[in-house]
Amino acid sequence: MKSLFLQGYELSIKIKNTRLVFSQGIDPFSNTKEVLQLPASACPFDNVLIQGRGYVSTEALERLAESNINVIMLYKCGKLYSYFNKIGGKPFLLNLSNQ
Repeated sequence: MKSLFLQGYELSIKIKNTRLVFSQGIDPFSNTKEVLQLPASACPFDNVLIQGRGYVSTEALERLAESNINVIMLYKCGKLYSYFNKIGGKPFLLNLSNQ
């Protein structure tokens, strides 16, 4: 299992020109940011773990789910607070009406 761990302030996952763009949070000592760009269809990770503050675009979540890559969000202390994964190929109906 291969995982990518993003942490820090202003981390992000987005799509840019059909590529997944993973940005590490800003390093407070050097004030720099690490960026990794990969083709959305050839992302080598099984999991992406996020700990910090930033954003993940819905388009990126969709592409990650299509590639069966889980997105796991953690509190600062490392405790799990969110887990996104693909619904296993079955049709899913979401009813938002107040019945």
